[in-house]
Amino acid sequence: DPAVAPRMDSSASVHTMLSPDATEVLLRTAPRTIGVEVQDILLTALVRSTSTWTGNAGLPITLESHGRPDLFDDVDTTRLVGWCTSQFPLRLTVDAAASGIDAIKSIKEQVRSVPHLGVGFGVLSYLADAEIGAGLRAFPSPPVLFNYLGQVSGMVTADASWMPVLDGVPGDVSPTQERSHLLEVNAMVAEGALSVTWSYSTEEFLPTTIERLAATFITELHELVSATASASGPQFTPSDFPAARIDQDALAVLLGQLGA
Repeated sequence: DPAVAPRMDSSASVHTMLSPDATEVLLRTAPRTIGVEVQDILLTALVRSTSTWTGNAGLPITLESHGRPDLFDDVDTTRLVGWCTSQFPLRLTVDAAASGIDAIKSIKEQVRSVPHLGVGFGVLSYLADAEIGAGLRAFPSPPVLFNYLGQVSGMVTADASWMPVLDGVPGDVSPTQERSHLLEVNAMVAEGALSVTWSYSTEEFLPTTIERLAATFITELHELVSATASASGPQFTPSDFPAARIDQDALAVLLGQLGA
């Protein structure tokens, strides 16, 4: 029955890694050179690789974010204990004809357009008016979830008796539980290399399909990392100047006049 969501016992995983050298550029050189975050580059590679797979320029996605953003001037969230995370849906698009740098800048702007890292979506879903909350919770879940956990190497010492894992451990969820997404992409940097786990439903995808998608992602990521490493300087976008209320075309003209 296509109306029935796949269960967790139909899950399988594919693991891919970026080389340590490319990971170093991704973490250090690329964000500093063009003024973006690591997640922006990863999302660009994801959208470009899925576009190659499906032929669609857009990707409906659930984006998971972590941390303690400054939501209110009079609230200090840095002292809040616990794992703080939010999930929110959005649709990311990339122009197939765009260069790697322009594609990253486009994704950066699309993600920055979401206020407060998407925390408001969860607040409206569970803490707001009952009718509004019910409507948001009934909203169809995007097929793909993306979660960049950041760098975990410094969290665990060499003699630690435990290590973080990306795709869970046996028994951490019920095998009869419904999958929240058909495909979950979890990425983190450990031991100097970016590791990506693609968890999927075998009821929906063949293993070879996800393996090809994962390989395309790494190829796209290598190309984007190379493009950022050779960029001439910072690549400003409108979200870098929120008070100016300017679009990308007008910003480009202004920067050209300033010789930036």
